[in-house]
This record gives sequence, structure tokens and C-alpha cells, in this order.
Amino acid sequence: MSVQLRQSAPLSRVEQRLARRPHKPKVTGSSPVSATMKKPHHSGHYQTLAKRVVNAARANPNAVCWRDGLPLDHHQPHHNGKPATWTAGHTVDGNNAATPWYNVTQRPPLPGNWLAPEASTCNYSHGNNKTNPNSRRW
Repeated sequence: MSVQLRQSAPLSRVEQRLARRPHKPKVTGSSPVSATMKKPHHSGHYQTLAKRVVNAARANPNAVCWRDGLPLDHHQPHHNGKPATWTAGHTVDGNNAATPWYNVTQRPPLPGNWLAPEASTCNYSHGNNKTNPNSRRW
């Protein structure tokens, strides 16, 4: 009794290259474990929520900055001349459990723990003037 082997379709060029090169994970820290785990200040789903808040602000020309209540075009440019852009700012600095604020035409109610649209000039200047004892990066 003979066994016939089934022949598969030939591999594409991309598949051939991938077969020759084994995947090597990018190591960013001092140990291989750090390549698969996020650093403590990047834990959670901040990036996803922040992108949603920023996209909502970009889509609405009447969006206002939560810190001063001004629309984006009323903010001064940065010191290097770049115009202000929308960012997602924390109403409670350093808190990584903020709820996203999608009603971009109004400021969020304070006190409250929100991730709300904020002009980059307000967000960056406020972050440079504060040190947060709750954050591990400070």
C-alpha cells in the first residue's frame, strides 16, 4: 500500500520571503518580556479612546477646548510656529481611568474624570508646568 502526498500550490513571493525570515520580536527594554508587555504608563486602552475623542473634535468645526472653552482656530500657534491641533486631555492629570467625552461642542462637567478634546497648546503648556506625583514617569 503506497501513500500519495498531496502537493500544495506554489508559494507566492511574499510567502517565500516570510518563510525564509523567521519573525523576531522587537525588544524595546532590557528584557525580552518587555517586548510583549506595555509599560505601566501605557497600560489600558488610552490610545484607542484618545484617538476617538480627537477624531470627534476634528470632525466638528464647533468643537471647543475643555480647558478654556475656545475653538481650535482661536488658539495661538506653538512657539515654533506650528498651529495648534486637537489632543485628548485629562481633566484629572495622570488618571488613566478617564471616561471619554464625545460631546465636543461643550466643556465636560467638572469636577469629573474625563478624557476630553484639548488644544495642543493648552495641553502641552499645562503638562510642562505641572509635576504629577501619581505618575511613575515624573
